[in-house]
Amino acid sequence: MSAHDHRARRSTAILLLAKVMATEAMTADRVARELVATEAEIGEYLAGEREMPLDRQLRLAAFVIATVPALSRLAYRLRGQVAATAAYRARDTETHASEPPRAGWR
Repeated sequence: MSAHDHRARRSTAILLLAKVMATEAMTADRVARELVATEAEIGEYLAGEREMPLDRQLRLAAFVIATVPALSRLAYRLRGQVAATAAYRARDTETHASEPPRAGWR
């Protein structure tokens, strides 16, 4: 992404949500019910006007894994990202002030 490109990068959750909404069998009402959200909130997520909370991202991943096998790989990726983000926010992960030494360093 260049310095002149002001569009926000779409998160995995929003990419997955857009793909789910593009399937013929899905309706905005059903997705909203599964995510415990309103249809307006779904639209705001897709438009990039609102960030999707982690609990809704986790619901989205579980819903897709259970109902849209063709998108399950992306849903599993989202579930892993949500788990990593939650662990980081809970300080269950360790951050370092500098990069680790190179392989073969002695």
